Amino acid sequence: MMKKTFYLVLLLLAFAGFAKAQGPASTANWFGYILPSSPAEYKYISFTMQDLGSVSVASDELPAVSTATFADGYVWSVNNDNGYNICRSSFDAANNLIGAPEVMVASVPYVNDMAYNPADGLVYIITNEHLKSFDPANPGNMQDHGAIEHDGFKLAINMEGDAYMISSWGEFGSLNLSNAQLTVINSIDLPIKMAFDMLTGELFGAHYGNLYQLDPNTGTYTMLGALHDGSTGYEADFPKYKKKVDPQLLIATMKSAATQVTKKFVYSRVPGEYKTAEVKKALNLLIKAGILIPVTHTSGNGLPLGDEADESTRKILLLDTGLMLRLLNMTMGDTSVITTQILTASAADLVNKGPLAEMLAGLELLHYLTPNLRHELYYWVRQARNSTAEIDYLLSRDLKVLPFEVKAGVQGGMKSLWDFMREKKLYRAVRCSLENFGKFDYIDVKAEGAVRHVDIYPLYAMSQFTLRELPDYEGKEEC
Repeated sequence: MMKKTFYLVLLLLAFAGFAKAQGPASTANWFGYILPSSPAEYKYISFTMQDLGSVSVASDELPAVSTATFADGYVWSVNNDNGYNICRSSFDAANNLIGAPEVMVASVPYVNDMAYNPADGLVYIITNEHLKSFDPANPGNMQDHGAIEHDGFKLAINMEGDAYMISSWGEFGSLNLSNAQLTVINSIDLPIKMAFDMLTGELFGAHYGNLYQLDPNTGTYTMLGALHDGSTGYEADFPKYKKKVDPQLLIATMKSAATQVTKKFVYSRVPGEYKTAEVKKALNLLIKAGILIPVTHTSGNGLPLGDEADESTRKILLLDTGLMLRLLNMTMGDTSVITTQILTASAADLVNKGPLAEMLAGLELLHYLTPNLRHELYYWVRQARNSTAEIDYLLSRDLKVLPFEVKAGVQGGMKSLWDFMREKKLYRAVRCSLENFGKFDYIDVKAEGAVRHVDIYPLYAMSQFTLRELPDYEGKEEC
């Protein structure tokens, strides 16, 4: 569902059980991967197989890493900033990388992947054409094991020294480390970064946010689930703006927007002891970046709606339903699953089903407008103590104000709509819900029998509302 795509370049590493490991060797089934925090920076993340959905940040940034492995108590990586250099990084007892990566071998050929071999203590690297190795104690002495016939791409080595490779042609097979000969076992259609669990001997792979288990005997694979650290990918980009705003405040504001979605945004609900002015600045930066979308209160007395807008009263949408679900830790693998359930009314027990349906409708309203302009969304709320009257969206249609209500099911009260239409002397409105296309009239006995015409559009067919012309009902606005 994500319309603004960010790519998780997952480089899966095997960490536990290495004979020479000085790091977290006591942690069973402990893995890690490299996650881009900006176009040229990566973070090292760890997770346990027992708790796949809960990952902990285990390092500082590794600049410009294209591949990495763990050997002799260090993280060894290929830095592709200003050429290809083999670097070594150390970490403390808390698994945090300390200091800048140290260049051990400068100006090496293009490296596709690297893996540590516990059986002989060497680190093997594969280029497009050759298999090479070096001793971590003497990395400058590079050994060439021969040309790889089918272009090496991804490499994994188990505790016994058995090596497996995926070629750039999509061939999976066993690799002879002495002569670089590949014995093809099967074809594989995913460019998976592979690593062995050194305790169990199982082979795992990661590709675009998903974890897979591979059978080295057959070359087949099974998806185990989504890999994530509770973040969205946007957070990793926030530190570059630290001169303007606290990155942690940006993260807190974005997450608070997810919990307050489609409700009036309250600055004091952003966690942390931040001043209102600081939160407002962070909120406006996220809006300017397009991550958050404001829906501003307006009195709705006429057009243009912006003339009576009050920016002190705003609801906030997120740019994508998948992003919202991720921030609320509700992804359950594929974020499209929950969204589909909402659209088909099968997520009956979902607490935030209504707000998510309202947000989805708002995003769809924007989706079908001219893409080269930034459009504003408005809503109406009665600003009186203890009042809950609200119209989800106010639109401009046929030079008139058009109230637009969203329902997450097939029924729901319409008192706020009738009050608003009576107060503003309007006769036409739209309801978006899980009902089929339809329309109905409401006889307003509180306004001398004025007729309120309501057109119904299914939530899953919002495009039809933007493309169709509304019926030209007979009658005029109330005088």
